[in-house]
Amino acid sequence: MLIEAVTRAQSALNELLCAIPVLRPNIDHSNDQHDAVVAAILAGSPERARAVMEEHCDATAALLRGLIG
Repeated sequence: MLIEAVTRAQSALNELLCAIPVLRPNIDHSNDQHDAVVAAILAGSPERARAVMEEHCDATAALLRGLIG
């Protein structure tokens, strides 16, 4: 269910996400955030998973705002 929800969200945001430069620091940071979400889910900590995912979405939004004004 989670993969399906993420896939739907990414599809809806694909054009914006494509505006993000593919830079190694961005990819590494994003991967670290994704790993933290998965770890929280596997640890049975939905509160932590939500908090990390919110941080990830906020950081992505800030990056997009900086790129597209």
